Amino acid sequence: MKRASLRHTQWALCFIITNQQDSRFLGKWNMIKFFRNIRQDLLSKGKTGKYFKYAIGEIILVVIGILIALQINNWNENRKEAIVEREFYENLLASLTTDSLELAKIIRLQNQSLVDQNRFINSNLLEIKSSSDIEEISKSLYNIYDGAYSFFPKYGTYNAILSNKGIDILKSKKIKSSLIELYDYQCKKYENIDAIIDQQYSFDFVPFQQRKLGFFVNSNFDYNTVNMSLFEDNYEELVLQCQNINTLSIHSLNALRGIQKSVDELIALIRIELKK
Repeated sequence: MKRASLRHTQWALCFIITNQQDSRFLGKWNMIKFFRNIRQDLLSKGKTGKYFKYAIGEIILVVIGILIALQINNWNENRKEAIVEREFYENLLASLTTDSLELAKIIRLQNQSLVDQNRFINSNLLEIKSSSDIEEISKSLYNIYDGAYSFFPKYGTYNAILSNKGIDILKSKKIKSSLIELYDYQCKKYENIDAIIDQQYSFDFVPFQQRKLGFFVNSNFDYNTVNMSLFEDNYEELVLQCQNINTLSIHSLNALRGIQKSVDELIALIRIELKK
Protein backbone atom coordinates (compact mmCIF):
# COMPACT_ATOMS: atom_id res chain seq x y z
CA MET A 1 0.00 0.00 0.00
CA LYS A 2 2.82 2.39 0.90
CA ARG A 3 4.58 1.59 -2.37
CA ALA A 4 1.41 2.27 -4.39
CA SER A 5 0.76 5.56 -2.58
CA LEU A 6 4.34 6.66 -3.12
CA ARG A 7 4.16 5.72 -6.77
CA HIS A 8 0.98 7.77 -7.21
CA THR A 9 2.68 10.75 -5.59
CA GLN A 10 5.61 10.39 -7.97
CA TRP A 11 3.35 10.33 -11.01
CA ALA A 12 1.38 13.38 -9.82
CA LEU A 13 4.56 15.35 -9.24
CA CYS A 14 5.96 14.22 -12.55
CA PHE A 15 2.80 15.48 -14.31
CA ILE A 16 3.15 18.93 -12.71
CA ILE A 17 6.78 19.21 -13.78
CA THR A 18 5.96 18.10 -17.32
CA ASN A 19 3.34 20.85 -17.57
CA GLN A 20 5.99 23.47 -16.90
CA GLN A 21 7.33 22.70 -20.40
CA ASP A 22 10.84 23.69 -19.50
CA SER A 23 13.69 21.42 -20.60
CA ARG A 24 15.90 22.73 -17.81
CA PHE A 25 14.08 20.45 -15.40
CA LEU A 26 14.72 17.26 -17.36
CA GLY A 27 18.07 16.97 -15.64
CA LYS A 28 16.38 17.00 -12.26
CA TRP A 29 13.95 14.34 -13.41
CA ASN A 30 16.85 12.13 -14.55
CA MET A 31 18.34 12.58 -11.08
CA ILE A 32 15.04 11.46 -9.57
CA LYS A 33 15.14 8.32 -11.71
CA PHE A 34 18.66 7.73 -10.48
CA PHE A 35 17.50 7.95 -6.84
CA ARG A 36 14.57 5.67 -7.58
CA ASN A 37 16.92 2.96 -8.90
CA ILE A 38 18.97 3.23 -5.73
CA ARG A 39 15.81 3.07 -3.62
CA GLN A 40 14.60 -0.03 -5.41
CA ASP A 41 18.00 -1.65 -4.93
CA LEU A 42 17.88 -0.89 -1.20
CA LEU A 43 14.35 -2.28 -0.96
CA SER A 44 15.39 -5.50 -2.68
CA LYS A 45 18.17 -5.87 -0.11
CA GLY A 46 15.77 -5.30 2.77
CA LYS A 47 17.23 -1.96 3.80
CA THR A 48 13.85 -0.32 4.43
CA GLY A 49 15.25 2.50 6.61
CA LYS A 50 17.48 3.79 3.90
CA TYR A 51 14.69 3.14 1.39
CA PHE A 52 12.34 5.62 3.09
CA LYS A 53 15.14 8.18 3.43
CA TYR A 54 15.75 8.05 -0.29
CA ALA A 55 12.00 8.18 -0.99
CA ILE A 56 11.62 11.29 1.17
CA GLY A 57 14.67 12.84 -0.48
CA GLU A 58 13.15 12.16 -3.88
CA ILE A 59 9.88 13.91 -2.92
CA ILE A 60 11.75 16.89 -1.46
CA LEU A 61 13.77 17.21 -4.66
CA VAL A 62 10.60 17.15 -6.77
CA VAL A 63 8.93 19.79 -4.58
CA ILE A 64 11.98 22.05 -4.81
CA GLY A 65 11.96 21.66 -8.58
CA ILE A 66 8.27 22.56 -8.73
CA LEU A 67 8.78 25.65 -6.57
CA ILE A 68 11.66 26.81 -8.75
CA ALA A 69 9.55 26.21 -11.87
CA LEU A 70 6.65 28.20 -10.43
CA GLN A 71 8.99 31.02 -9.44
CA ILE A 72 10.48 31.18 -12.93
CA ASN A 73 7.01 31.03 -14.45
CA ASN A 74 5.84 33.91 -12.23
CA TRP A 75 8.93 35.91 -13.15
CA ASN A 76 8.24 35.35 -16.85
CA GLU A 77 4.60 36.35 -16.46
CA ASN A 78 5.56 39.51 -14.55
CA ARG A 79 8.12 40.38 -17.22
CA LYS A 80 5.52 39.94 -19.98
CA GLU A 81 2.99 42.06 -18.08
CA ALA A 82 5.61 44.77 -17.56
CA ILE A 83 6.23 44.88 -21.34
CA VAL A 84 2.48 45.09 -22.07
CA GLU A 85 2.02 47.72 -19.37
CA ARG A 86 4.75 49.88 -20.90
CA GLU A 87 3.18 49.57 -24.35
CA PHE A 88 -0.17 50.66 -22.91
CA TYR A 89 1.45 53.67 -21.25
CA GLU A 90 3.29 54.68 -24.44
CA ASN A 91 0.10 54.42 -26.51
CA LEU A 92 -1.89 56.32 -23.90
CA LEU A 93 0.74 59.05 -23.77
CA ALA A 94 0.64 59.51 -27.55
CA SER A 95 -3.17 59.57 -27.59
CA LEU A 96 -3.51 61.94 -24.63
CA THR A 97 -0.85 64.30 -25.99
CA THR A 98 -2.79 64.61 -29.25
CA ASP A 99 -6.00 65.17 -27.28
CA SER A 100 -4.35 67.88 -25.18
CA LEU A 101 -3.32 69.85 -28.28
CA GLU A 102 -6.78 69.48 -29.80
CA LEU A 103 -8.44 70.55 -26.56
CA ALA A 104 -6.32 73.69 -26.34
CA LYS A 105 -7.44 74.67 -29.85
CA ILE A 106 -11.15 74.00 -29.25
CA ILE A 107 -11.14 75.73 -25.86
CA ARG A 108 -9.63 78.81 -27.50
CA LEU A 109 -12.32 78.80 -30.21
CA GLN A 110 -15.19 78.27 -27.78
CA ASN A 111 -13.88 80.93 -25.43
CA GLN A 112 -13.73 83.45 -28.28
CA SER A 113 -17.22 82.41 -29.32
CA LEU A 114 -18.47 83.23 -25.84
CA VAL A 115 -16.73 86.60 -25.90
CA ASP A 116 -18.54 87.57 -29.11
CA GLN A 117 -21.85 86.13 -27.96
CA ASN A 118 -21.65 88.29 -24.84
CA ARG A 119 -20.64 91.27 -26.93
CA PHE A 120 -23.92 91.14 -28.84
CA ILE A 121 -25.97 90.20 -25.77
CA ASN A 122 -24.65 93.12 -23.72
CA SER A 123 -24.71 95.77 -26.45
CA ASN A 124 -27.46 97.48 -28.40
CA LEU A 125 -27.30 97.98 -32.15
CA LEU A 126 -26.08 101.57 -31.90
CA GLU A 127 -23.19 100.54 -29.63
CA ILE A 128 -22.18 97.77 -32.00
CA LYS A 129 -22.26 100.01 -35.07
CA SER A 130 -20.32 102.79 -33.35
CA SER A 131 -17.57 100.45 -32.07
CA SER A 132 -17.22 98.06 -35.03
CA ASP A 133 -17.11 98.18 -38.79
CA ILE A 134 -18.66 95.59 -41.10
CA GLU A 135 -15.49 93.48 -41.16
CA GLU A 136 -15.32 93.29 -37.35
CA ILE A 137 -19.00 92.40 -37.12
CA SER A 138 -18.54 89.68 -39.73
CA LYS A 139 -15.54 88.34 -37.81
CA SER A 140 -17.60 88.24 -34.60
CA LEU A 141 -20.33 86.27 -36.37
CA TYR A 142 -17.70 83.82 -37.63
CA ASN A 143 -16.24 83.47 -34.14
CA ILE A 144 -19.66 82.56 -32.79
CA TYR A 145 -20.01 80.02 -35.61
CA ASP A 146 -16.66 78.52 -34.53
CA GLY A 147 -18.17 77.78 -31.12
CA ALA A 148 -19.79 74.72 -32.71
CA TYR A 149 -16.41 73.00 -32.93
CA SER A 150 -16.54 69.65 -31.14
CA PHE A 151 -13.92 67.65 -29.33
CA PHE A 152 -13.74 63.96 -30.19
CA PRO A 153 -11.85 62.00 -27.50
CA LYS A 154 -9.55 59.28 -28.81
CA TYR A 155 -11.03 56.21 -27.13
CA GLY A 156 -9.01 53.71 -29.19
CA THR A 157 -6.20 53.00 -26.72
CA TYR A 158 -8.52 53.06 -23.70
CA ASN A 159 -10.96 50.64 -25.36
CA ALA A 160 -8.08 48.36 -26.35
CA ILE A 161 -6.93 48.28 -22.73
CA LEU A 162 -10.42 47.40 -21.52
CA SER A 163 -11.01 44.73 -24.17
CA ASN A 164 -7.73 42.99 -23.25
CA LYS A 165 -8.35 43.32 -19.51
CA GLY A 166 -5.33 45.59 -19.50
CA ILE A 167 -6.79 47.84 -16.82
CA ASP A 168 -5.68 45.17 -14.30
CA ILE A 169 -2.16 45.18 -15.76
CA LEU A 170 -1.70 48.88 -15.02
CA LYS A 171 -0.12 48.97 -11.59
CA SER A 172 -0.78 52.64 -10.82
CA LYS A 173 -4.11 52.92 -9.02
CA LYS A 174 -4.08 56.69 -9.60
CA ILE A 175 -3.75 56.27 -13.36
CA LYS A 176 -6.46 53.60 -13.46
CA SER A 177 -8.95 55.70 -11.52
CA SER A 178 -8.08 58.81 -13.55
CA LEU A 179 -8.61 56.97 -16.85
CA ILE A 180 -12.01 55.72 -15.73
CA GLU A 181 -13.00 59.20 -14.50
CA LEU A 182 -11.86 60.79 -17.77
CA TYR A 183 -13.32 58.44 -20.34
CA ASP A 184 -16.35 56.99 -18.56
CA TYR A 185 -17.57 60.16 -16.89
CA GLN A 186 -16.07 63.46 -18.05
CA CYS A 187 -15.99 62.69 -21.77
CA LYS A 188 -19.47 61.12 -21.72
CA LYS A 189 -20.85 64.16 -19.90
CA TYR A 190 -19.27 66.51 -22.44
CA GLU A 191 -20.62 64.48 -25.36
CA ASN A 192 -24.16 64.91 -24.03
CA ILE A 193 -23.71 68.68 -23.82
CA ASP A 194 -22.06 68.81 -27.23
CA ALA A 195 -24.93 66.91 -28.86
CA ILE A 196 -27.39 69.56 -27.64
CA ILE A 197 -25.15 72.41 -28.81
CA ASP A 198 -24.72 70.78 -32.20
CA GLN A 199 -28.48 70.56 -32.58
CA GLN A 200 -28.91 74.19 -31.52
CA TYR A 201 -26.37 75.39 -34.07
CA SER A 202 -27.52 73.12 -36.90
CA PHE A 203 -31.24 73.82 -36.63
CA ASP A 204 -31.34 77.35 -35.27
CA PHE A 205 -28.24 79.54 -35.21
CA VAL A 206 -26.61 78.67 -38.57
CA PRO A 207 -29.91 78.80 -40.54
CA PHE A 208 -30.61 82.16 -38.86
CA GLN A 209 -27.21 83.52 -39.93
CA GLN A 210 -27.82 82.43 -43.49
CA ARG A 211 -31.46 83.46 -43.92
CA LYS A 212 -31.71 86.53 -41.72
CA LEU A 213 -28.19 87.99 -41.93
CA GLY A 214 -27.01 86.81 -45.34
CA PHE A 215 -23.91 85.38 -43.65
CA PHE A 216 -22.39 82.12 -44.95
CA VAL A 217 -19.38 79.97 -44.07
CA ASN A 218 -18.24 77.55 -46.76
CA SER A 219 -16.54 74.15 -46.47
CA ASN A 220 -13.13 75.82 -46.46
CA PHE A 221 -14.24 78.00 -43.53
CA ASP A 222 -14.18 81.14 -45.64
CA TYR A 223 -16.97 83.61 -44.95
CA ASN A 224 -18.55 86.61 -46.60
CA THR A 225 -19.16 90.02 -45.06
CA VAL A 226 -22.53 90.35 -43.39
CA ASN A 227 -25.38 92.17 -45.08
CA MET A 228 -25.58 95.25 -42.86
CA SER A 229 -29.15 96.03 -43.80
CA LEU A 230 -30.24 92.54 -42.73
CA PHE A 231 -28.01 92.75 -39.68
CA GLU A 232 -29.70 95.93 -38.51
CA ASP A 233 -33.21 94.60 -39.20
CA ASN A 234 -32.62 91.34 -37.35
CA TYR A 235 -30.27 92.43 -34.58
CA GLU A 236 -32.74 91.75 -31.75
CA GLU A 237 -33.25 88.21 -33.01
CA LEU A 238 -29.47 87.80 -33.20
CA VAL A 239 -29.29 88.70 -29.52
CA LEU A 240 -31.94 86.09 -28.71
CA GLN A 241 -30.06 83.48 -30.73
CA CYS A 242 -26.88 84.26 -28.80
CA GLN A 243 -28.74 83.98 -25.52
CA ASN A 244 -30.07 80.56 -26.54
CA ILE A 245 -26.59 79.13 -27.10
CA ASN A 246 -24.79 81.11 -24.39
CA THR A 247 -25.57 78.90 -21.38
CA LEU A 248 -24.84 75.73 -23.34
CA SER A 249 -21.55 77.23 -24.53
CA ILE A 250 -20.54 77.98 -20.93
CA HIS A 251 -21.28 74.38 -19.87
CA SER A 252 -19.36 73.03 -22.86
CA LEU A 253 -16.35 75.23 -22.17
CA ASN A 254 -16.27 74.27 -18.48
CA ALA A 255 -16.50 70.58 -19.39
CA LEU A 256 -13.65 70.90 -21.88
CA ARG A 257 -11.46 72.70 -19.36
CA GLY A 258 -12.09 69.90 -16.86
CA ILE A 259 -11.17 67.30 -19.48
CA GLN A 260 -7.99 69.15 -20.38
CA LYS A 261 -6.97 69.31 -16.73
CA SER A 262 -7.49 65.56 -16.35
CA VAL A 263 -5.65 64.83 -19.61
CA ASP A 264 -2.63 66.91 -18.61
CA GLU A 265 -2.54 65.29 -15.15
CA LEU A 266 -2.61 61.84 -16.75
CA ILE A 267 0.19 62.79 -19.13
CA ALA A 268 2.35 63.80 -16.16
CA LEU A 269 1.55 60.58 -14.25
CA ILE A 270 2.28 58.35 -17.26
CA ARG A 271 5.61 60.06 -17.89
CA ILE A 272 6.59 59.33 -14.30
CA GLU A 273 5.71 55.64 -14.78
CA LEU A 274 7.71 55.42 -18.00
CA LYS A 275 10.80 56.74 -16.22
CA LYS A 276 10.75 53.93 -13.68
